[in-house]
Amino acid sequence: MVGGDGGDEDGDVNEDFGELILYNINIDAAECTESWTEMISVDGVDINFKLDSGAAATWLHTHDNAFKELKSKISSSPVLAYYSPHEAVCVSVDASSRGLGACLMQGGRPVAYAARTLTPAETRWAQIEKELLAVVFGCTRFHQYIYGHSVISVESDHKPLEAIMRKPLNETPARLQRMLLKLQHYNIDLRYKPGKEMFIADTLSRAPSEAGVDSDVCKDVVVHVNMLYNNVEATPEMLGRIKEDTLRDPVLMAICEYYHNGWPYNKREVKDIVKPYWDVHDELHDVNGILFRNERIVIPASLRKEMVRRVHEGHLGVDKCQRRARGVMWWPGMARDVERAVLACETCQRHRAAPAREPLQPHDVPERPWQVLAADIFEFKGKLFLLVVDYFSKFVEISCLNNLQSGTVIESLKQMFSRHGIPEKLVTDNGTQFTSMEFKGFCKQWEFAHVTSSPLYPRSNGLAERNVRTIKGLMIKAYETGSDWYLGLLNFRNSPVTGETYSPAQLLMSRSLKTRLPVTDALLKPRTIDRRLFKDERSARINNYKSNYDRGTRALPQLNPNDTVRVKQNKEWVKSQIVNQAQDGRSYWLRTNDGGVYRRNRQHILKVPDTTSESAARSQPNSGHTRGYLDWDQFQGPRGPATSAATTRPDPQPSTSANGNYVTRSGRVVQPPQRY
Repeated sequence: MVGGDGGDEDGDVNEDFGELILYNINIDAAECTESWTEMISVDGVDINFKLDSGAAATWLHTHDNAFKELKSKISSSPVLAYYSPHEAVCVSVDASSRGLGACLMQGGRPVAYAARTLTPAETRWAQIEKELLAVVFGCTRFHQYIYGHSVISVESDHKPLEAIMRKPLNETPARLQRMLLKLQHYNIDLRYKPGKEMFIADTLSRAPSEAGVDSDVCKDVVVHVNMLYNNVEATPEMLGRIKEDTLRDPVLMAICEYYHNGWPYNKREVKDIVKPYWDVHDELHDVNGILFRNERIVIPASLRKEMVRRVHEGHLGVDKCQRRARGVMWWPGMARDVERAVLACETCQRHRAAPAREPLQPHDVPERPWQVLAADIFEFKGKLFLLVVDYFSKFVEISCLNNLQSGTVIESLKQMFSRHGIPEKLVTDNGTQFTSMEFKGFCKQWEFAHVTSSPLYPRSNGLAERNVRTIKGLMIKAYETGSDWYLGLLNFRNSPVTGETYSPAQLLMSRSLKTRLPVTDALLKPRTIDRRLFKDERSARINNYKSNYDRGTRALPQLNPNDTVRVKQNKEWVKSQIVNQAQDGRSYWLRTNDGGVYRRNRQHILKVPDTTSESAARSQPNSGHTRGYLDWDQFQGPRGPATSAATTRPDPQPSTSANGNYVTRSGRVVQPPQRY
């Protein structure tokens, strides 16, 4: 061999080739007999030899430099690094169908390798279980390196493990819980890394050189899974039915296939029938042929109706039934199916609780005194009284009645109107004396509007009801003490309204009334009241009261004509149908099964779920409950004399419908006879 300057360098070359042999780099003589070209390349420089018969090889300076670089790399440690306790550690793991691989990395360089084969039992595990087993294998094998580090980075090419590691231990599948317990010694930060970038761990898992098994982990997993299965509170017959129906359910079998073979990385790649389960796919696992979501059984579609019926045994409410079902079983849309079944139960709907309170809807403050009045009738010591109160001044007028006939009530109202004037609107309940044709004629002749409150909802005529209670209390106290209750009424009219400056007498007549208390003439003289300022102050006080009242209330949804609803009657909810909305906006006209038409407040009406959507839902496998024919209850309207406890606000509109039917005082529709 001749160097670049033609000198003999055979000794150097022999020494170099000796080093090659020392590092187990062999040069086949057969390959060198005729031609040996581009056999070695270092930093882009090829060490080329052209060995022909009788020819000498030419050794240049570039070859000399490249060969020295080759010797330097061979004699150094460019790949495997020494462990440093001061550097961060990273464990790269992977699992194949027959083995596990793990590599401890620091600064991007491997420190140690480990690999082992899977036992026959482990080869039948789901892919996510194998991947987590690889994490346990890597961490336990490199325990002396990683234990005590503040953060241990773990790389895995199985993305669902990221979500599993973030979940609480009790919300993970049973098979994974035991392995996660093994990892509680370490503060692991598991990150997903594509498999094509995990060369070392992937190679180790596909060519494991060590046989063996983590017997403790395998035994713990088997014990924990068997404990979960054996502790299911169900008869063997029911477990057998669940297992058989799971095998016949194509959706659950597709999930089991994904579970054992591995889930795709995104939802678009799964079958359409499995997409409803995607959000919880990392919580699903197969135990002895039964699919679980963590510790809850996934019910096959064929058994869901029966399970919903069992959940509703005892006729508990929607919330309790849903909570009871969530504690033991699961399927997509289970809460909706349970709710639909409870709402479809005739017995539950007939005896359900009243809807939530609606926000307060106070009456507007009138512009002037005696503009809007409220009236009611009450009884005390066998005597009947008519009470009329002014919405602006809260001034109360009381008249004794001989009977409940409309004529007697009209006569008392005429006396009051002759003293203070005709109001623009009178609000009463639905007593027969206020809804008769005679009273309607009186309203028309004296030219004022008559508005009635919602039936069975006296709160809508609250001002009159509240003053009835006050006056009756005044009468009771006067009767027990033997005093004159009219003096009490005088003092009541002359006392300032609660929270305000002026008394009802001052607001109505701009002056105070003389009582038995000593008073100067100046205080009894009329004084002008700033009604605009007074109205603003009262409106602010009402709004403040409304804001406090509205806490915890909820506006009920609007109802439309032909909506199927339930109306409260005799402490039960019977089925009806909406005819139209009444004038006040909070009550509706509705028709019961017997053909009667009534007006009720929204508080006494429950919206029934759409039967069309229910029928469509019942046709689905997971509809949950089959409802039979629902008999409508016979609606019985209010009977007997009208009192303040059973009265409410009928609509002031004409009582004759477009087809000629006549609406009675109680709200019943009477069809006129056909005359020939």
